Amino acid sequence: MLYFIYLSLIYCTVYYTSCIDRGVSSIVSILSSVLFDVIPTLVDIAIAVVYFTYAFDIFFGMIVFVTMSLYLVSTIIMTEWRTKYRRLTNLLDNAMESKAGV
Repeated sequence: MLYFIYLSLIYCTVYYTSCIDRGVSSIVSILSSVLFDVIPTLVDIAIAVVYFTYAFDIFFGMIVFVTMSLYLVSTIIMTEWRTKYRRLTNLLDNAMESKAGV
């Protein structure tokens, strides 16, 4: 009986620890992506808009702003479109592996 309790304890400890590790690594990945990719990009766009507005004219600042806004929107739309097919590919790959017994 003690063996089953010990085995259950090991299983729960390892299982829940791996779930926590995956959750922590996902949060770290999201935070590092936002901190090191998204925020610097937005700051760079803001600096470019301010620079072009100050150095040339409000018209050039608006051109930079509209261009970068359209770029961001199109990037998000294309990423969502691609992600849909990537998820489908992963699901089909998992189904194939489970049927093949790999």
